[in-house]
Order: sequence, then structure tokens, then C-alpha cells
Amino acid sequence: MPLSTTPPQAHATIPELNLPDFVETLRKAGYFCRETEPGRESTTWTCDRLDLEATFVEWSVTNTAAVSTVTALAPRSVASDLFSIVAALPYRGSDPDAAKRWVGRTIPLIAPTPCSRSEATFGAVNYALLFSGDFVTPTDDILTLIIGETGGYGCRPAAPTP
Repeated sequence: MPLSTTPPQAHATIPELNLPDFVETLRKAGYFCRETEPGRESTTWTCDRLDLEATFVEWSVTNTAAVSTVTALAPRSVASDLFSIVAALPYRGSDPDAAKRWVGRTIPLIAPTPCSRSEATFGAVNYALLFSGDFVTPTDDILTLIIGETGGYGCRPAAPTP
């Protein structure tokens, strides 16, 4: 089973991420994707849905077409739908079914308290699911899924996922 609570040997990028397929999957789910921050060395893309407040997916693409991190943010009430799509992103070594199962199993375990989070590894890419309501407003029950970035997210080490 590819699930691990230990961050992997860090990849600088998500290996061979198939962005066109990923964007098409988001579009089919009703998300509008656009380039939001063109730059010399990288471009940031954002996908959101007008009918779902505080829900979006964002990533930056370098000039070499590499993506290092994909971030998705959503209220807990709709997080399962969006995060299942994002967790299944197609890259070399990915295990979309296992990643979707991990998201579904983990969302209920994330407490609505600062730094509540869980981490897993699929292929050689780290996934982190965390409570981020305190980053938006203290009363929002907002969750964030981060794929590709390793680090503490400003918190103490994560508890293992059962």
C-alpha cells in the first residue's frame, strides 16, 4: 500500500504531471480555469466555481512546464468532491484510487482546530490535508489539500493516519 506518514525524498516537481488532463477533469466538474499571474519564470493558474464560495484549486507552472505544488481549498461540506478530483491527479507513480480513498477516509479525521492535519505519500509525492479555517476566518470550517510540497506548514508534526 503506498500510504505513508513519512514525507518522501522531496521531488522538486510533481513528476510528469499531465496538466491538460487534470484541467479537463476540473472543467468537466464545473470549474473555470484561467491563468491568473503570468510571470517570467512561472505562471499561476487558478480554477474555481462561482456557485461554491471559498473553493478553488491553484498551481504554478514554471517555464519548463514543471509543477511543484497543487493546492485546493474548500469548505468541509464540499471538500470531499473537490479533493477526490484533485487527489487523483495524473503523474508518474500516482495511485489515484488510493489517493481518493485516503482523502475520503481522512476528511472526517481533521479536527476544526489550528494545525490539525494528516499527511500521506503516493508515488514519490507528498499529500497533506489540513484544517485552514484559521487562515481564512476563525469561524470557517475550511480544509486545504496540498500536493507536492513537503514541510511543516507552520505546525508540529502530523499524527499518523489510521
